[in-house]
Amino acid sequence: MKKIRITIFCLLTVANIFAQSKTNSAPDAANIVVPYTLADRERLIRFEERTEQKFINIDQRFISIEGRLDRLESQMNSQYAELKETMRWQFTTLTSLFFVLFGFILWDRRQFVKPVSDDLAALKKVLRDYSDKSDSALGEALRKGGFL
Repeated sequence: MKKIRITIFCLLTVANIFAQSKTNSAPDAANIVVPYTLADRERLIRFEERTEQKFINIDQRFISIEGRLDRLESQMNSQYAELKETMRWQFTTLTSLFFVLFGFILWDRRQFVKPVSDDLAALKKVLRDYSDKSDSALGEALRKGGFL
């Protein structure tokens, strides 16, 4: 069985070698050299002209796209500058309003506390006078509390 396989393999190899040598020696349509004709030359020239024209068109499109992008960039930059200026004014306005509000709060507290402290001072004076003149127990309590 092994001998049969080796024999068949050898026969196929030899047949393949003879088939290749036979096709290489016979001239066919694939091996014939065709000369370069004037029609081929004219066709190649027209192809080059069309290709050059298309490249010129592509270059013009790129130039127009670059112009549009430059205009969009300048427009976006101006809008960004406007937005930045608007935000600066808003921040300044809010900061000013906070300072005004803080000042108003301080002024209002001082105006509110001053009458109360004046009334408290008057009340202390009245209690001191009363404790000195008539009630010694009240005077002793005020002294222990630190009011006299």
